Amino acid sequence: MKKNPWKKLDSRMVYTTPWISVREDRVIRPDGKEGKYSVIEMGHDVYIVAMDDQERFCLIGQHRYPTGSYSWELPGGNTDGEDIIEAAKRELWEEAGLKARQWQEIGTYEEMNGTTDCVMHVILARELQLTEDNKMAEEAIDNAKKVTIEQALEMIKTGEIVCALTTAAILKTALILEKKI
Repeated sequence: MKKNPWKKLDSRMVYTTPWISVREDRVIRPDGKEGKYSVIEMGHDVYIVAMDDQERFCLIGQHRYPTGSYSWELPGGNTDGEDIIEAAKRELWEEAGLKARQWQEIGTYEEMNGTTDCVMHVILARELQLTEDNKMAEEAIDNAKKVTIEQALEMIKTGEIVCALTTAAILKTALILEKKI
């Protein structure tokens, strides 16, 4: 592996909220010239494939404010600094009202690694139990359904699933479970 050609000279925080921060770095670029690079700091995300004993998993539906579109997605979100599996447990309960007995991290992705430091962890949850409570309404989730990998792949193909992070997690899961893509 080659040496990193970027060199950070200094850094300043430009904008901060509880969910994201934007910093501006003064850098020496790979061409040797000085420049600026803006980075969105978001931490880590978890996306959970909560699979039942019939190999169906939960998708949640909600309207997404930034795009104005309806989106079918896997339960997930930011770890808020928690351990990856603990964050996955919290997100699965909040967004789908589910608990699981078995947890397995099956891979990671770098989300938009040209602009953000966020790493997505794909978690497979099994031995599910439906709880009587959740935070779906608070999270603006208005629908949930169970689908097979094959159904989810078809939803990706037809454009019914458009969330890139959900798409990546489903494809990774299909490869791990050795499903035909």
